[in-house]
Amino acid sequence: MGEFIVAVKSLIVYNKKVLLLQKSGGEWMHNENKWEFAGGCLEFGESLSQGLAREVFEETGLTVRTDRLLCASTHVPASPAHQKQFVFLYYLSRADTDEVKLSGEHKNFLWACREQMIDLLDKPVWDDLVSNAIPDTLDIESRVASANGHGLRGKPLRHAGK
Repeated sequence: MGEFIVAVKSLIVYNKKVLLLQKSGGEWMHNENKWEFAGGCLEFGESLSQGLAREVFEETGLTVRTDRLLCASTHVPASPAHQKQFVFLYYLSRADTDEVKLSGEHKNFLWACREQMIDLLDKPVWDDLVSNAIPDTLDIESRVASANGHGLRGKPLRHAGK
């Protein structure tokens, strides 16, 4: 019987652009060079906001303020050997700086505009975001500006180690 894995991802906005990270390989070699949003799998006992803050900080060195959940999607890897189904929760977040410190999981980053996201992200990811969360105008900045500067439950997200 397969297992479910919950992963949290953050669309981090700074100056009207969204942070994309390029995978460096590792455990999921078939994902090498793919572009993605910061985030990863929850650890046992973590809340969604704790897991998101930890993953974003580990991968980027950024402490972000999260506005809200954008959408959820699911993915089953093509290989029957995996026997895993991933549930992805995408959040909209805001950074106060563009100074990214990459972990070993990623080899490059880009503050991307809409056109770059369309070109670089896997089509199923982009389709999920557009159909479930983001209007055609992709007015990310106004969505973030509408937030009161606080994260989930009204508090900025902070990594536990900071």
